[in-house]
Amino acid sequence: MTTQTFRTPSATPVTVALTAPNLELSVEAVPGLTEATFHLSGPEEIVRQAIANAIDGAWIITVPQPRTTVPAGSGMTVIAGDVYGGVVMSGGRTVINGVSMSGSAPAEPLRARLRIPQGSLVGTRIDNGSVTTSGELSGVHHQGRNSSLSVHSVGGLVAKSTNGSVTVGRASGEIDVETTNGTVFIGRTGPLTKARTTNGNVVVSAGSHGRITAQTTNGNVTVDKSGYRVNVTTHTTNGHDRVL
Repeated sequence: MTTQTFRTPSATPVTVALTAPNLELSVEAVPGLTEATFHLSGPEEIVRQAIANAIDGAWIITVPQPRTTVPAGSGMTVIAGDVYGGVVMSGGRTVINGVSMSGSAPAEPLRARLRIPQGSLVGTRIDNGSVTTSGELSGVHHQGRNSSLSVHSVGGLVAKSTNGSVTVGRASGEIDVETTNGTVFIGRTGPLTKARTTNGNVVVSAGSHGRITAQTTNGNVTVDKSGYRVNVTTHTTNGHDRVL
């Protein structure tokens, strides 16, 4: 396994924009932190090509696309670019979505830990993987194709994913969540919340007065007002909706 750590001075909250085709990301928002760090581990050809630049108060991090390897005869064919849903088996090796498998053991996973000051803003675009946060963040903006999102505490949040569940512990601001295949769980809302999925359940608990919209096509919807004055809109086509 190859590792690399990027650092940037940051005595105040920072804005981070991270792009990665494949990544399991852990974000830690730490009170009193004076230096932001991004620790990346995984295959050498990916880790060594990652870049992180501080530009006008923002930290821009880019993790490159892994090579797609397909066995061909006695050699190896390398295909650059994206392969979605592709599975190739040949000569005892298997390649799944661009990740080479050797025998029964998978290739090295690509993982990262981002440590930033409490109150920072994080934007992620991760096609395949996951994002998990701990601590207090001012905002999270996430886009994913096959990636889940779990946020501990946030001011405002926007999340759009195709395949992946979204979990929010608590939010003090606006929440806008949309996924196609996955559940949505929000433990405590702010004043305005929109939670939508096509295939999956939606569970929302109010944390303030305001408005909650919770919708799904195939699944159940549950909204708990928790004693607050909340204007609730729910909808499901194949399932049950409840407002408590």
